[in-house]
Amino acid sequence: MMGISFTSPEYVRAADDEYEIDASDSKAGGDPDSGDASLDSDGDASNSSSRMKKKSKIRKSKKGRRSHSRSRSRDGEISLADKFTMGLALAGNFAQTTTSVSIGTLSASSSTAGELALGGGVFFNIPFNEGPGMVLVDEVTVSFLGRKGTFQETTTSANWVKLSNLIRIYPIPFLTIGVGGYYSLGIGNYTVTAKDGTSTSVGFADVGLKKSDFGLEAGLGTRFPLSESFGILGDIRYSLGLANIISNDLSAAYEALGEVDVSTKFNELALYVGAVFSL
Repeated sequence: MMGISFTSPEYVRAADDEYEIDASDSKAGGDPDSGDASLDSDGDASNSSSRMKKKSKIRKSKKGRRSHSRSRSRDGEISLADKFTMGLALAGNFAQTTTSVSIGTLSASSSTAGELALGGGVFFNIPFNEGPGMVLVDEVTVSFLGRKGTFQETTTSANWVKLSNLIRIYPIPFLTIGVGGYYSLGIGNYTVTAKDGTSTSVGFADVGLKKSDFGLEAGLGTRFPLSESFGILGDIRYSLGLANIISNDLSAAYEALGEVDVSTKFNELALYVGAVFSL
């Protein structure tokens, strides 16, 4: 059987690249302009098969490029930042208590020497947008921290539960910066240790302090992924207390003296190290 085959360019677009197939480069096809319209059935079938193979290759290439694009988006520079995650970490912190006293135009202040205390925390990362690119997240942290300090050879220590809420951004891969606030609540009693090593457990009011505290907090850290759903967590945080934690009874006693203003505030530096999981 005799047939006439006219060939023309076909364009197929795959992912970001444009591919052009010109079927006229097949030697099996005839040239319409030269008037050579003779093509046997075997040549026609061969030409058709060649075009089908080329189309099949392009479809595979297109599928592969789309798959690579999805993988690249999923495994981008900030692979854990734009996911809902939970982190578990150990913590070490240095807490300092600063007391300021003002009498008329005179003022003075004293601080405890912060000592290392241990604790831990649970992190919850809630993203506002998806990557790649800069990601904005809301991070909630519940921490169990000790606060320990020494003043005039007497050491005091207590445990606190701390709730922090930071708005964080990931400006560059794996680096996160956050600012926000915290609220902490003292639990149990204060332990007071004298120079000779004897310890006494007393209530917060017995040392003239309230059991609640709040303030500002800032953090600098990393969420370094080891896989699509697991990574290493590291965070350094500084907390600046805004609340006057002098107990109401002690505050009233100072006020009875006249123009006496006394305030005691916490500030704290903490380091968290742990693991983060995608949920």
